[in-house]
Amino acid sequence: MYKQFTGFLLRRSPFFIFTFLMCINGPFCLYADTEEGILFSFGSSSKLKITERSNVSVYENGVFKGLTYNESRAVLEYMWREDGFSQYSGNYYVYEASRKDTRLIANPLNLNEICTIEISDRGVYRTEPEAVVPVLRSFPVFPEKGIQAGDSWRDYGERIVDPENSGTFTRVRFFCEYRYQGIENGRSGTKHVINAQYAMRYDPGDSALADPSLDKISGRHVVNIYIDVDDRSSIFIRDKLDEQYNYSDGKILRHTGFILTWYNDVIGLDRTEITEKTKKSIDEYDIKDVDVIEKDEGIALSINSLHFIPDSPKLLAGENARLKDIYGLLSELDLSKILVVGHTADVGSIESQNELSKLRALTVIEKLTDMGMNPSMFMYEGRGGDEPVADNGTDEGRAANRRVELILLDD
Repeated sequence: MYKQFTGFLLRRSPFFIFTFLMCINGPFCLYADTEEGILFSFGSSSKLKITERSNVSVYENGVFKGLTYNESRAVLEYMWREDGFSQYSGNYYVYEASRKDTRLIANPLNLNEICTIEISDRGVYRTEPEAVVPVLRSFPVFPEKGIQAGDSWRDYGERIVDPENSGTFTRVRFFCEYRYQGIENGRSGTKHVINAQYAMRYDPGDSALADPSLDKISGRHVVNIYIDVDDRSSIFIRDKLDEQYNYSDGKILRHTGFILTWYNDVIGLDRTEITEKTKKSIDEYDIKDVDVIEKDEGIALSINSLHFIPDSPKLLAGENARLKDIYGLLSELDLSKILVVGHTADVGSIESQNELSKLRALTVIEKLTDMGMNPSMFMYEGRGGDEPVADNGTDEGRAANRRVELILLDD
């Protein structure tokens, strides 16, 4: 599992605030006349979007096993600030970037976790000990004083790794060296540039959160951090990695490649407007058995009592008209990401429920994309019978629990 989740640069409305320490100019940037240089700080008071993409070559005992393409996204909402730390919370989604014949298709979720973190003004993280996201913490960490081009500093950070994507995580603490390169002009604009590098070192006993089969981790990361001078809400990080994992059974995994990370401001959905517009469209299209529900993740359209062939992800033909109307409704909204969640009645094994609900979510996506929606805007997962809305002891209740939700996400 490769995902970067780094700190947020302090702002009130823009995403990043830094201090040139020369003069005062407005509420977002503090300038004061001193020779110290540029003071970087972390923080935010609104929603932040983090998008990560990794491209990694995997070798097992020296033999090339293939490429992995992973993506993750998180939209975190500012919660509060106290004693120099700011808290952020939101959903953290991890998925493999899926393609078919070079075309992007809908992405099945590998991980959907609530992420709650506290970040100091310098970028130091505080999280729950058992938390597996974010996977990169206290990176970057800035010095307490202003810096000039050529200045260097060091600080600690952490990474959470799962090299086999098995769900068994290991926490690795590292010591990072930073160097501020100054301001550079390029094709994408004028940037503050910070270079960083750190070594990955781990031995059994280094962390309570650990894969017991891991004997050793070694490797190196070389990182370039670009902060847009004009648009302080824009940050881009490129991380070139080369890591080796030694297991107790003699297996050696080597991962080489890169991780790209983007930080952007998120205004977020106007939930009141979206809810009102969606309910109006449901009435206009006369769509039956669709509820609009506000959830922490976003606005959910619950398509109730969907009729599938029993124990199958195949929809009955009678549902096509309802899905066509839902396609028309969604096409009228300005959306960029939708999480589709399948639910089943609590019948059969948990494993079969989860798999069937996942496939039914995918069926709905395929219907909508056949009508013209972009498949890459969809993520999907199955939650089986874990979230019933009715009594599974009756036929009517089980029918109500067989539903698919389309959650319109902040983006």
